[in-house]
Amino acid sequence: MRRLILIAILVYSTSLVVRATPLQEDTGNCIEKDNSSRPDCPRAIDFLHRLRSSVDKNQRNEVANLVHYPLRVNFPKKKLVRSKAEFLRIYDKIFTRELRCVLDNARDEDIWGNYRGFMIGRGALWWEGTAVTDPDDPDFWKKGKFGLITINGPFAGIDPCPKNDATKH
Repeated sequence: MRRLILIAILVYSTSLVVRATPLQEDTGNCIEKDNSSRPDCPRAIDFLHRLRSSVDKNQRNEVANLVHYPLRVNFPKKKLVRSKAEFLRIYDKIFTRELRCVLDNARDEDIWGNYRGFMIGRGALWWEGTAVTDPDDPDFWKKGKFGLITINGPFAGIDPCPKNDATKH
């Protein structure tokens, strides 16, 4: 019986530690290169900086200009946002406190890219560049405008903003 109680206490205390741990992600592949790293990682990092700055300054029109429409928004319900006007109408429903924390807490080292685009926050935000030239063009990876393509939002049950986080959102 004591052993069972001890195991229960251990399991419960471990779950508290897991719930109290801030959202951490594996190191991305833009800073620490691997065989799947994309050559446009520097541009993806610059895009994240522009997006974060625009969201932090509440520059909604600028954020709306950083979107490739239609934008997939998968929280709280799945929705396809087809225009800038629609995006601006639901901006506050998209950029919640939790999503802002994912954005604020993302480091360059957290950016991960593959053939689908770039992401942070375990897939909370995805962005990609538009192809404006032939993939055989030697400057292919230097051209095209990056834009948000999917917003999945933070994962349920994981608070990306620890209570002691001094983030302004």
